[in-house]
Amino acid sequence: MKKIIASILLIVMALCLTLTAFADSSLRLFYDSAMELLFETQNVTLTGHAEFSLDGERFKTADLKYIQCYNNSLLQYHLLTPRRDGSEGPDRESGYTIIANTENVYVMEVIHPGIYKTGSTYAQSTILRKTVQMNLITDMIRILIDQADTLLGTDAITILPCETGGKELRIKLGENVPDIVNTALNLVYQFAAKRYFDTDYDQVSERMMVPMENAMTVMQGILGNTKSLSLKEANVSAIRSDAGNLEQIKGTVTLNLNTGKDGTRQLDITFQLDVSDLDGSHVGSFDPEAYGVKLSDGYSRPETVISTMDPDTEKRFLEMAKTRFWLAGYTVDETMVGSARIESNNPNYEGERIYVDYINEDHSAHWTYFTDSLGRMLGLQNLTGVWQGNYDDRHKGQYPDRKLIKETEEKLLSYLTEENPELSADVLSLETDWWYQNGDELYLHFWEGGEPVDHAWDEVDFIVRVAPEWRIEFFSCIGNG
Repeated sequence: MKKIIASILLIVMALCLTLTAFADSSLRLFYDSAMELLFETQNVTLTGHAEFSLDGERFKTADLKYIQCYNNSLLQYHLLTPRRDGSEGPDRESGYTIIANTENVYVMEVIHPGIYKTGSTYAQSTILRKTVQMNLITDMIRILIDQADTLLGTDAITILPCETGGKELRIKLGENVPDIVNTALNLVYQFAAKRYFDTDYDQVSERMMVPMENAMTVMQGILGNTKSLSLKEANVSAIRSDAGNLEQIKGTVTLNLNTGKDGTRQLDITFQLDVSDLDGSHVGSFDPEAYGVKLSDGYSRPETVISTMDPDTEKRFLEMAKTRFWLAGYTVDETMVGSARIESNNPNYEGERIYVDYINEDHSAHWTYFTDSLGRMLGLQNLTGVWQGNYDDRHKGQYPDRKLIKETEEKLLSYLTEENPELSADVLSLETDWWYQNGDELYLHFWEGGEPVDHAWDEVDFIVRVAPEWRIEFFSCIGNG
């Protein structure tokens, strides 16, 4: 349901916020509020309902509850599907509940009551994640909004004051929209189909399409047989509070589906999404007893317990992290978004560890480090470093410039004294193992002095970029140090 709601929101934004000639800045404010909700808000609750019909016949009803609580989230959705053979009887029920505690994921399915399954994913602190392609989509919508006065007449949109404060946006559209609007709509639809439904239209040939009735579900038939779509009608409203927060979006959208084998079909979507508990939502650690479920056969519960910090504590750690990254040669600027968490109960180590990550919008930069419970540095890595994976281009042995080697060794030992004094007292020297040249960038690998065969799991390991600017790319004193 989260992917359904996300798809609806993306399509509605393309349909509605770009399909109007209203030049007032209020329209842009609604768009900005929607983008902030989807991509920037870390603590919020969404409640949604949607019905989908094909050629006037309902084929899916969906109800949603989604809570984002920093790096934790809860997704509950319930689906009702009419019987395809038209027989009498209740709708078929499906859906699931997903709880994410940072990287750990717990799944309970309606069709398999009493059990849960486990998995892992990338930790996420917002409703939707930004990527290079997602940025392109949102930029395109923003450009169309800024050019809205050239697209339609002035009757498509109305902005009214709400009785409780804020503004209500009302949009009414028909088939007479410019071609560029339907083109933008198709780009958004194809992006959503690829991201949320594993349908890549760059790999779809019209010649290989089959009639919708041959698909196992109506949704699969739509995805597998639609060449393009166009707007037939849209009646949508949105409410934005005085504080600038999007509180609700609801309405109906009717689309013409231009199919490969079935001519033109009509898709109707009725939906409502309510936003609540901003900065007051909570998702705790998964407790199977609270849901009355047991672990499914073949799955194991994650051994590491991951806990989020309260906002004030996390803010303090993120401010401290800027200094720690600076010591390693990094500058955290306003483009970087930080997160912090606590891990415990891992059988591979005793006590707690504190992890801090900083990532930019398109994930082209991702820096991370972790410490013990006392704050002593245990590991650091530039997860997007170009030295990773280039094993064939690494030169084994000492780098020829012995002066540079000595200066770098002294700098690394000084860093170690600053970040982990107790460990530093036991590290008398470092030696190089390999070096790697990438254009004007030079990387050196250092580890604790001694023969490589003598290296233990708790010894020090460094990869450092010495040119053009000095920066520690990797540090560890455990696991692979």
